[in-house]
Amino acid sequence: MPRGSRPYAPSSTLQIGGIYEIHLTNSRRQAAIWTIDLKSTGTVLKGSFRTADVVITTSDETFVDIANGRVSPLKAFQTGKLNTRGNIALVNKLDSVGYRSSTQLARAGARK
Repeated sequence: MPRGSRPYAPSSTLQIGGIYEIHLTNSRRQAAIWTIDLKSTGTVLKGSFRTADVVITTSDETFVDIANGRVSPLKAFQTGKLNTRGNIALVNKLDSVGYRSSTQLARAGARK
């Protein structure tokens, strides 16, 4: 497990098979990068630690809305609130992860 990472997900979510690099921006235009490895280790790391399968760029507010189920990743993408680079199919799998702890991740990124 990379230094500074923490266990994020049960092994069942490793079936997602992707590494997400998430770029969050808060209302003050401060940015933070988080990496979620749902391919091999199930960890979250602040920053970029390896090549991501998909890069997601969004606001912390939109990310919290996705995490809380108020908006789907697809809807956020269609309305221009979420941009992606890489394997877009992995973005749709975010709904199946059911990760409520991502709210904490988004808030931590906003405080950076």
